[in-house]
Amino acid sequence: MRDFHTAGFARVCGFCAEVPSRKLRIQAESLSSLLDEVLMLDFMPKYDLPKFKRAGERSKAAILASILAAAEAGMSPLSGKTAVVGAGRDGSHPENLLYWTDYVQNGRSGGRGHLFVGTLPSTPPCETAIALNVHGPSCYIDTLGDGTRIALEIDSLFDDPELETVLLLLCDGMSTDAYCLVRGRMAPDDPFHSIQSRNGDS
Repeated sequence: MRDFHTAGFARVCGFCAEVPSRKLRIQAESLSSLLDEVLMLDFMPKYDLPKFKRAGERSKAAILASILAAAEAGMSPLSGKTAVVGAGRDGSHPENLLYWTDYVQNGRSGGRGHLFVGTLPSTPPCETAIALNVHGPSCYIDTLGDGTRIALEIDSLFDDPELETVLLLLCDGMSTDAYCLVRGRMAPDDPFHSIQSRNGDS
């Protein structure tokens, strides 16, 4: 068993957000309107997300899932001692293509393409870290769907005694899952077990 567990978990799939532990499911007509619905929830603190509308679809989904997972964990806002880890190729290529297209259309000074290196598969976790004002380490790991490798990476991050939380963003197909992970023994029904059961075939 791992020495970390899930304090909060949320999923955004299409224009729908879910917090399974609360049996909460919200459907909207767009990710922007979904954000409006999420921010009205009674357990959700106030967030100022001025750059949300400029983000790509994957980054918007990552930000939405993250604020829900953090609120569910009672960690809103997340502390600066939070690592943001992205995994899953599905979330990266479309976002980086959006940055490149913006760069080609608007140039270096007017576009967003100068903010990140366009070939890095890290845009959704980076956008999330910026939006939530998290100053801990941020990285993308490509495990080819191997859940054990993801768990080992999380374990290694928690080797840093100053790190309080790891926000894991897993993009898979149309869904983006956010896990707010903290130190402590993992229970048998922890949502993270669904990641560990993956064997790298996906």
